[in-house]
Amino acid sequence: MRPAFLALVVGWFSVIAPSSVAYAADDDDDGDLLEEDEEEKKKKDEKRLESDDEIELEDDEKELDGVKEDPKAKEDLLGGDETPIDSDDTASIYREYAKSVEGQEPDEELQAWEAYLAKYPKSAFRERIEKRIAELEDAMYAKKIEDPTDEPKIDADKREIRLSQPLLLDNINPRRKIQAGFEWGLPQYVNLFADYEHAFRRDLSVHAGIRRRYTGFRAEVGVKYAFIKSSRLNTVVSVLGDFHVNTVPAYPVFRPQLGVGKKFGKYVDVQAQGGVEIDTRKHAGVRGIGGINVAVRPTSVIAFFVESTLYMQQLKSDKGTIPYRYNAMAFGMKLFPKFKAVKPNSLELNIGATLPYTNSYWMYHYGSFTGQVNYYL
Repeated sequence: MRPAFLALVVGWFSVIAPSSVAYAADDDDDGDLLEEDEEEKKKKDEKRLESDDEIELEDDEKELDGVKEDPKAKEDLLGGDETPIDSDDTASIYREYAKSVEGQEPDEELQAWEAYLAKYPKSAFRERIEKRIAELEDAMYAKKIEDPTDEPKIDADKREIRLSQPLLLDNINPRRKIQAGFEWGLPQYVNLFADYEHAFRRDLSVHAGIRRRYTGFRAEVGVKYAFIKSSRLNTVVSVLGDFHVNTVPAYPVFRPQLGVGKKFGKYVDVQAQGGVEIDTRKHAGVRGIGGINVAVRPTSVIAFFVESTLYMQQLKSDKGTIPYRYNAMAFGMKLFPKFKAVKPNSLELNIGATLPYTNSYWMYHYGSFTGQVNYYL
């Protein structure tokens, strides 16, 4: 029975073993298939996500293509009329002003922009204008420009300001020159004068000369200092300190004055001066002096001028304060002859007539004729 039993056991194992092995193999195959399914699913998910992203990007691009750009977004501030609320000018005002000053000389354009900023201090274009002003200043002082009176090119900061020489008023512009002239008045007034002025610097000079004033002939010396002498502004502001010695009778006189002169473009000169004449004689007192001169030069060889001189004083007497005055008006012409032997604009001739228009107690003449020669060294 044992052999039969052993045969039965062996037979059973022979049937069970292959099945176990087959089941084990089936389990392994199933695991592999699951792993392959997961990888394929992952790949499919990635492809689907990429496809969805591409579709979204295409949709976004289509939406952007359908949106129109606002032209004002790219428009420059100068191209539109909209300006900040706190600005006191507009883009149109700025553009029109820029067109009006375009092509001007550097000094004229600079003055124009300074005037613009003075009028519109809160301009939205202030930074742009200040940059342009800096460029104009560099152009004026870094390079040479043309002198408006036919002189060779010189540096703008060294260029002389050629204010016209007054006929009877004192010169306020420090320059090196020789002056001589006469005044013949009716009925018996004769005035001869000569003066030499030496300029140590462009803004500082001294002078010495002789001249007949209303109180007699005087020896005159003085100093002149221009604390403002700007070629850019064509302006001179000077203080004059003169010391005179009257001859007959002999006594000293002091004449401090302040003078202001300006050239408007190339053709018009305006200057004014005022001060006092301090007479050291007893009871003589202080006289007010001054005047104004306007000259117009339409060409390089001729000019016309009108001038007013003031000479006034208030004297005290038993009857009270008595006004003394002798104010005169002068008018005439200037000549700037050109000779080969002299440099341009170094010679200036003044010819004019003088008439008193108000006088009280003083009458030096009823009218006069004056000639004057100025030679600039």
